[in-house]
Amino acid sequence: MTIQQHLDTTLIDLARVLDGIDPADDARPTPCDGLTVADLRAHVMQALTTFVRGLEHPQGHGATGPVAVDGRGGDQVRDLARRIVATQGSEPETLYLGGGGLPTHIAFPMMLDEFLAHAWDLAAATGQPFAPDDQTCDAATEFLRLRFPTDASRGNIYGPRIEVPESAPALDRFLGESGRDPHWRAA
Repeated sequence: MTIQQHLDTTLIDLARVLDGIDPADDARPTPCDGLTVADLRAHVMQALTTFVRGLEHPQGHGATGPVAVDGRGGDQVRDLARRIVATQGSEPETLYLGGGGLPTHIAFPMMLDEFLAHAWDLAAATGQPFAPDDQTCDAATEFLRLRFPTDASRGNIYGPRIEVPESAPALDRFLGESGRDPHWRAA
């Protein structure tokens, strides 16, 4: 599978998780320090919309104003995923997503990591099952290891790695690499 295919699979999983969030869950904490379920859902929608608009823009400019979440957000994510597929083969070389330019071939795996992690964050926070395929988790883990070989190189993007045995499930290895405790549960 390509990174774009892994991202598409992840967005399908993310949409399912969003569909399963009850309005009563909005105030629940997530594994992301200080963010509630509602906060994280809004962040995910903003980041995904900005990414898609960048892919659709001839010069890769995706920065936007605030993005509203429609309903629970699942249908919105499915629509944005379709728009990503529609850009394949015509993506700009560089995306401008609110900061400096980022080569598109780097942006895709970064978005995979972002949305895979946040889909798990939302599932864990709301008590939903989450079982992405191992190949997607392995691709995301590999990118993180290559892009951020040391904790110091991670900056504020991810927390420090959490040691997870190589024999652990692929999702747990990805979560540890992204600075998440695979055993985190909402209180």
